[in-house]
Amino acid sequence: MNIGKIDDLEVDFIATNQQGEITYYQVAWTTREQKTFEREIRPFEKIEDYNQRILLTMDVEPATSYKGIQKINVIDWLLNNS
Repeated sequence: MNIGKIDDLEVDFIATNQQGEITYYQVAWTTREQKTFEREIRPFEKIEDYNQRILLTMDVEPATSYKGIQKINVIDWLLNNS
């Protein structure tokens, strides 16, 4: 697992599985404010490949997708990926 820099932006985590598939992760307590949401997805929008992008938050609304970026509650994600 690594972090990634794109210009002056940062992706919190970059994970590569055994098959070499990459997943990018951003983690934020909440993205309910539009300004925060935009700040958190900005690094994802700069990535030029088609690998999975996941935004993990403590927000309790149902999982959603925006421009291919999955927004998932971190507790739900942990329970489904352990």
